[in-house]
Amino acid sequence: MEESCLFITVEAERNPESLRKWLSIAKERKTTTKGAQHFSLKAKKHLSALGWRFAYVSKGTSRELRYKSPEGKWFNSLVTACGACLEDEDDDDDSSTQEQDDNQEAPASGGVPKKKRTKVCDTAPFTGDKNRSSHLAKKILNEQAEKASDEAELTPKPRFGKSKRTNCDVCCVCHLGGDDLLRCNGCPSAFHPACWSIAPDEQDWFFCTCCCCDICNQRRTPGIISMLLTCEQCHRRCHRNCLEPPEPFMGLPWFCSSQCSSVFSALQELQGTTIALVGDEGLVWSLMRVPNDGEQQLDSAVKMLQRSFKPTPDRFTGRDLVEELIFSRDSDGVGRTFYTVSIERNNNPIIVVAMRVGKDVAEIPLLATLTRDSYDRISSMCRALMDESEKQMSEIGVRRLVLPALADDVNTWTQQFGFSHMESSERLELLKHGLFDFVGTVMCHKFLKGREEQGESSPTD
Repeated sequence: MEESCLFITVEAERNPESLRKWLSIAKERKTTTKGAQHFSLKAKKHLSALGWRFAYVSKGTSRELRYKSPEGKWFNSLVTACGACLEDEDDDDDSSTQEQDDNQEAPASGGVPKKKRTKVCDTAPFTGDKNRSSHLAKKILNEQAEKASDEAELTPKPRFGKSKRTNCDVCCVCHLGGDDLLRCNGCPSAFHPACWSIAPDEQDWFFCTCCCCDICNQRRTPGIISMLLTCEQCHRRCHRNCLEPPEPFMGLPWFCSSQCSSVFSALQELQGTTIALVGDEGLVWSLMRVPNDGEQQLDSAVKMLQRSFKPTPDRFTGRDLVEELIFSRDSDGVGRTFYTVSIERNNNPIIVVAMRVGKDVAEIPLLATLTRDSYDRISSMCRALMDESEKQMSEIGVRRLVLPALADDVNTWTQQFGFSHMESSERLELLKHGLFDFVGTVMCHKFLKGREEQGESSPTD
């Protein structure tokens, strides 16, 4: 079992009160409030000082943190671990007191002192302790559920959109889970405070970069109307009053810069056109997007992508992710900026990709090919698709392409297509673009010819 666990080291530091403090915070449902993460870390350090171990285990496509007691028992959350630890201490105190009482009542009995009972351990980190959980932790979790149910009954349901928002269960930077994940209050993203250097005073009401103004980096601006305008092209946001000059109230579409307006217009002109590829008779490159282009062609592209990927339901809606992106059927509008790029022969797609185009970055999270041709032929047509896509994106002002590559395909993208592995610092720079990223993939990028030296544009360029 433990071979599948990724054990991590937590600094040991005794602080018995931190366990009760964390349980109190959890009982009041304030685990994401200001200062809560401090007590979470203190509790983990105290458990570590008592001999507890910590490990990440795989659960579906994500990883979750598990807690292993010195006796070998596994717990799924910090709440249940703290509760069990406190109960063990109480049991030890009771046992010690009982032994002392027995000795005082019959000091000359010569009897054998009572043996401390041995605990039967559950060694299943993937399921946690099913047979024995802390009564204190259970009580807290039950109270949380009852309180949430009461609040749900008293809270009016929104007229539009989803009534309940679900957050990611892994960090958007390191792809690991854990109790210390900080959830964005504006979107499903989640982060470890250490992965994004989130200060304690920012954790009380946290919004990620995608949900904040691209100029002042704040969700709200004191003293002025804090309405955020969302760019139709790159989806970055700005306060009206942060723009120079302040943007008057207007209807959609709104563009944050002349560059975004230019990219949008260029894509509109390119959409629906076909470009014959030089040197390969009959092959054409095309860019499509609903609702302007034929649904039959887009349906063929969806089927190709679905054959190449296992069924991938969106974790927040339960619907098929491919259909949401290609047909823009997601209720939150995530897929509305995606285009379908394909290489076709006689109106039949051979290679298709889902591409989202921003102001500086174009991303390609999904790519699929027909398998009837030989590997060399497929590789040649994939090269043709990427070459033409890079040419068109460079002409409209995009600086680089980004894609999540499977571990087995990284060498192909880096050695044959000129991509390079993205460092952590480079990934952090692109968080505000809200790129699609999949657990188990390696983010790669490529600067387009003639734009390697250009820095990322400012919100008003």
